[in-house]
Amino acid sequence: MISNILTTLRLILSPIILYLLIKSQFKLALILTIIAAITDLLDGYLARKLKKTTALGKFLDPLADKVLTVFVLLALLLINKITLLELLILSFREIVIALFTLIALIDKNKRMKEWTRNNLGKFATVAQYTFILIILLNISILRNIFLLITAVLSIASTISYLRIYKHHLKTLKSTTIELLKFILVLLLGIFYEIFYIIFTPLTIYPTFIISNIFFDAALIENALIIDSTIFKFIPACIAASAYLLLAILILTTKGINFGKCLKLFIIGSLLILSANILRLEFLIFLYRNFSIELFNTIHLFIWKVLSSIYVVLVWLFITKYFKIKEIPIYSTLKEFYNLSLFKKRR
Repeated sequence: MISNILTTLRLILSPIILYLLIKSQFKLALILTIIAAITDLLDGYLARKLKKTTALGKFLDPLADKVLTVFVLLALLLINKITLLELLILSFREIVIALFTLIALIDKNKRMKEWTRNNLGKFATVAQYTFILIILLNISILRNIFLLITAVLSIASTISYLRIYKHHLKTLKSTTIELLKFILVLLLGIFYEIFYIIFTPLTIYPTFIISNIFFDAALIENALIIDSTIFKFIPACIAASAYLLLAILILTTKGINFGKCLKLFIIGSLLILSANILRLEFLIFLYRNFSIELFNTIHLFIWKVLSSIYVVLVWLFITKYFKIKEIPIYSTLKEFYNLSLFKKRR
């Protein structure tokens, strides 16, 4: 069928466009992006005009859209045309829908295989293509305007989709949910910098406010100045690895739904954030009042030893409080093994 061929062409073009952008072949990448966008408009139009829609087409069409958008945005990130935060905001909708479509296929959940296209979704897709073309054409005057428009439409359409399909999530098999959680762990590992984006301001500003109570402190960007001494907030100060470890422990524990995962992460993150701010205040005190050798020794000990122990203690606390008995990673892998072909059947 013609519409399915066009959809398949869009899937094929996605990695090619990514490669061309990385190799700075912008003109050819622009031409192929325009062709891909045209195929997106044509395949849906032809399917409706000819009144020939297939189950494969209903599955492939939205998936191809998401793959194309994410690949192009990823390429723009790699060549420093957009930031990581912009990538996450602009591709959030595509990642959510692509994941749910894949999981629906695995789960054999027919109701979730077809994502009904509403006006918000159509406008968001057009806005995304327009933003990408503006970046490729280097029209800087329109960049931030369409970035804002695209971000708002993408987030709004994602919320709209989730509201429509949220009741289907309750029908997913437990193994499918665990698989989704493992995929989320993988994505968090890939987009590790998201923890810096979230927790950098949450760490810097409270530390500055507390320091200002005891000292005459000033904050200039990521540097805290106390009596002409500059304390620069480097990545290690944010302790992003602690939040990632907490997320991994929560998401790889069997039997915890996504709502509870979020609740556990918020509580655990607040405990980690509070401890980290106290750590920074303590280190500032050490630096001002004791030798640099003692400061370095204690700083390395807290960073390399106590931080990991503290995250585990936070995990033990929230599991005891919420009466979670499963073991992270092990319990889920055991369930996957029992359902796999490796398990001996009688």
